[in-house]
Parts: sequence; structure tokens; C-alpha cells
Amino acid sequence: MIQSIAGISERLKVIYTGSNLENIKVRNVATGRKRYFDLYPITFREFLLAYSKKEELKYLENISIKDVKISEMFHNELNRLFGIYLRLGGLPRIVDSYLDQKSGNQPIPQLIADLVATIEENVKSVLGDKALLYEYEDILRRLALLSMETLKFSKLQVQHIKRNEAKQLVGKTVGARVANKIRLFESAVDLSKYIIFDSGVLNYLLNGSEIMRSRIPELNLSILYETVVGNELISALPTRDDIFYWKSQRGAQVEYVMRRDAFIAIDVKTSRGDTKSLESCAIFEKDLDYI
Repeated sequence: MIQSIAGISERLKVIYTGSNLENIKVRNVATGRKRYFDLYPITFREFLLAYSKKEELKYLENISIKDVKISEMFHNELNRLFGIYLRLGGLPRIVDSYLDQKSGNQPIPQLIADLVATIEENVKSVLGDKALLYEYEDILRRLALLSMETLKFSKLQVQHIKRNEAKQLVGKTVGARVANKIRLFESAVDLSKYIIFDSGVLNYLLNGSEIMRSRIPELNLSILYETVVGNELISALPTRDDIFYWKSQRGAQVEYVMRRDAFIAIDVKTSRGDTKSLESCAIFEKDLDYI
């Protein structure tokens, strides 16, 4: 599965991280033409490269769904490394701290907590109204917990924030690239779901300071897997508008659908599971190329 994701595009070779904050008025800046571009957390492949796991990366680059057999040794090691990446995420400061644990940095959960506070300040600068962000981290946490389903904004309400304010916050959170909006495929109305931009930040929001030590609950693990796969896909595509999710009238759901060079449906499982949702998608979507 990882190879099929990695092989979608060779467009992005070196990716750093950041956020693109919308609607910021920049004053007294002596610049001419401005160009805005998206920056992403590092991908799993880049994590392997930073970790000097060259043999594992080489195996990953060359594996194919046409292979009759896979190397159990490499498969198990890549699974282990992916589990670390899933927990850490792809923010360079966090990855650097993990790979250089003798440097005397703050504990990783504290580093991520500080980054979440920075994210809050960034979004505040977009909104210009700090009162609306009194409980912003709680909004992010609820957004994370609800990310596997179509978002109902009423469920984001907290003590000091009403539905309309929560909706505005989510819009600005997407604008700041803190969350990615995944639209329902071929829907005339807005029935979107939202995923947090980085699995390390998501892990902190879901599991608190125990992100590296504790066993992740099954529901949270499912959210993490769905998010990390979605973010890998987004980083490999020319635009995040090329990715959707699919849902039948009877409730069958496929996590991601892409319709660009090919029409592809991707279902994310934390264990083997079944292929019923993919089969439903293939029945209803006659032009589907791959599942």
C-alpha cells in the first residue's frame, strides 16, 4: 500500500513544513510580485532518508503490487518504522529531536504542545479576534476525533463558541493549512470531512503526552492511519482539490478517491478488515480504474 501511495507522483522531492495563512495584511513590505505555495510535513519516504534507513527505502521504492512474494524481514522493519512515523509525524523539529535524542531537547510531547500553541497564535493572527479562540485547542481536538466522518459543525460547539463561530474557525484552520478539507465525491452540497495536517500533532491531540509510550486505542489508531495516508496522498498531488472521499446512500464509505490521471479508490484499514466498501464503490462508479 505504501508503495502505491509513494508512486503517485515524483513531483515533490524535498518538502519542508509551514502554514500558509490567508488574508494577512502585510504592511510596509518593499516587495514586488508575490508567489504563495504550499509547504508540507516530510513524508514517510523522507523520514526513512533522514533516519539513514537506505536499504529499507530502496526496498520500498522498488516493491510492486505485481510481486509474488515480499521480504518478511523488510516488511516487518518498515511496519515498525511506519509506527514510529505515525506517532511522530513529519514536522522537522520533532523528527530532528527524535533522531538526535542526546541533544538535550525538550521531551517530544512538550515540543508538539508548543507547536500547537504556535498554531493557535497563527490562526489568531488570521482572525484578528482572540475571543473566538478561547478554547481553540479543544476545537482542534474535536475536529480530530470527528475526522473520519462528514463534519457536523454543531458537534464542534464548546462553552464559548457557537455553531457559526465554529464553522468560521474551521474555515480559517483550513486556510492556514492546519487541516485539510476532503470533499464528498460528486456532491452538490458541502458534506466534507477534515483531517489534521500532521499525524504527530494529531497524535498529541488524541493521546496527550503519552504519544510515544502508551498503546494507542483502536479508534485513535484508525484516525491516525486514515490521516497519515491522506496527508501522504495530498503531498504527492499537484493540488489538494484532487482528493475526495466516497460514500454510498447505504453508508458504505471509501476513505479516499482521486480522479486525475486515473480514477482510484483507496480504503484505509488498521487491520485486514474487508473489501465491501471498495466493492460497492466499484459497482456504483463504472469508470473506476483501480481499488
